[in-house]
Amino acid sequence: MVRLFCLAMLFGFTGTAGAFAESSDKEIPLPVSGSTASGAAASCLMSTPIASGAADLRLISGSVASGGSDFAPVSTGIASSVADAAAGEHALKAFAAALVSGNRAIAASHHDREAARQDFGKQLTGFRPKISIEQGAAQSTNSIYNTLSGQDEDYASKQRGTTIGVSSKSPIGQTRLNLETSTTGYTQAPTSYFQSAYLSLQAGILRRDAVVNHLERRLDTGRYRLDQARGDSVLLDTMYDGVSALIDRLIAEGNNTFRLRNLDFYRKMIEEAQVKFDNGLGSELDVKQARMRLTIAETDLEESRLTLEEADRKIGLLLGTIAWDRSLAGISPGDLAAIVPEAIVEEDMASTSIRLRPDLRLIALERENAETSLRLACENAKPDISLAAKWGRQGRANASDLARRMHDKSWDISVTYSRAIGANPESFDRRSEIERVESVKIHQNETLESVKRSITETCNRIRFNRKNLADVQASQKLSAEILDGQRLNFQLGKISLLDLWRYQSDYESTSLSVIRAEATLAKSWMELLYRTGDLPCRLAAN
Repeated sequence: MVRLFCLAMLFGFTGTAGAFAESSDKEIPLPVSGSTASGAAASCLMSTPIASGAADLRLISGSVASGGSDFAPVSTGIASSVADAAAGEHALKAFAAALVSGNRAIAASHHDREAARQDFGKQLTGFRPKISIEQGAAQSTNSIYNTLSGQDEDYASKQRGTTIGVSSKSPIGQTRLNLETSTTGYTQAPTSYFQSAYLSLQAGILRRDAVVNHLERRLDTGRYRLDQARGDSVLLDTMYDGVSALIDRLIAEGNNTFRLRNLDFYRKMIEEAQVKFDNGLGSELDVKQARMRLTIAETDLEESRLTLEEADRKIGLLLGTIAWDRSLAGISPGDLAAIVPEAIVEEDMASTSIRLRPDLRLIALERENAETSLRLACENAKPDISLAAKWGRQGRANASDLARRMHDKSWDISVTYSRAIGANPESFDRRSEIERVESVKIHQNETLESVKRSITETCNRIRFNRKNLADVQASQKLSAEILDGQRLNFQLGKISLLDLWRYQSDYESTSLSVIRAEATLAKSWMELLYRTGDLPCRLAAN
């Protein structure tokens, strides 16, 4: 009976292997995860041998393109079709849109940007004309002793008037126009009417007001552009954190799916080891080892499940909600790896980074503001000699029409020189700004060199990751072929179950390495887009 059983197994396996050799390029359906074989465990296990071609499995479809084991590997290579690359870009853009709409840091940066815009508008009001309107009323009563009548006489006056003033910063200095009209009534005299119009100017002779006003405007504009660049920096950092978390989540999901399918394999191996033991072809130690391997696989599966849950929570924190749509992560590392272009020109990437990177824009704006502040400090450090001029007309009469003619004219000019006793504070400001400009120049040069170096290193890393992906794909293909042959040897009793575990572990390691290699290649490309500042533009996240 034992010999007949072995012959039946041998003929069944030979027929199955021959059928597989004839159709190794056909798609083989995957078994349902967690299912176990019944009586004919050995023949069931051998009915889906590993193909010699590279497997190309997808987490979503769950199918094997060119052969595979019962626990088919997850993604193994860059998708060659344009549709896969387009699907990866579409999924990334959908994820980026959800990230921009839900991330709290980005929402806070929007409010900061709006606050900066309002502050900028407030600063600009200092250069707009200001109008002031003053209206007042007054009354006074005086008592005088009249020596002729020998009595105290009361003299009262009532005054009411309006003053309109318009002041503004101008290229020639601070200007002001005052218009005043008033009426004064007396108890012992006719009513008096008064009107006046005066134009005044105060300007620095050595400290040029036009230059000062221009530099102050540039400083206000530069501060606002700094706030804008900070908001763009928050967007870029958040986008990269989100994409990195998504790729980590895809790795965790790939490991979890692979180990779940791997668990089904170990269950079948327990049944096969038990069948061989019952028929005298195996030992009880093989059965115990199979059960131990199943326990280890279940532990690994639990660990990968916890890792996947942690990745989900991290993405939920970035998206602003724990109940985020899991379909946003409905892609494989291979789909993302398909986005990576074949040719990357470092010079173009470096020029793009200078144009788009927020931190480079920040350091450039800081240098521009520092140089503007230095020019302003040098202007303010000049001797404070100011010129004040006033010219106008006025009229006072007992009739309002006569007062409106304003026959009286007057003007005055004064020159004022002021200086602090001791050291001049403005000279300290000038020396401070000189040192600050030099410091910013050093930081800017250092940042530029760091960016160029990081771009070169990332491009080199992409080339290495692309080659490494090809290597691990070839290694997985070879491991699949070896495991397929060693399964046959195990069925024939030529190797022990422990030897089969070793080949199985090699295949598992290479399969998981393919997942990580694809994710690493995609992540290095996203890092390059982050280094150049082009990541939000590529994902259409504005």
